[in-house]
Amino acid sequence: YMKDVGASDRFVTVCAKPITLLKNPYLILGLVFIIGHCLGLVITSAAGLAMLLIVTVYPLIIRVGCSSLSAAAVVASVLCVGRSGLWRCCDGCRTGSP
Repeated sequence: YMKDVGASDRFVTVCAKPITLLKNPYLILGLVFIIGHCLGLVITSAAGLAMLLIVTVYPLIIRVGCSSLSAAAVVASVLCVGRSGLWRCCDGCRTGSP
């Protein structure tokens, strides 16, 4: 739907210009990893977070000069790395046990 409306392309063109001022485009991958984990605290659905990152951040990372493989890797690592420990901690807080 976002592609039909053109929202994704417009988002990328607006956001890519200031981000290209960074000389190292792979620094953006680290920032996406951190921001993705912060978003993961509020978006509890892994599928919802994946769709948000793929539709908005993936084209942005490619536009600023990173390879598509590294863009896919950072999106996948946001979804995989650290999520199991977070949910284990939250389950312990809900039940009252560590």
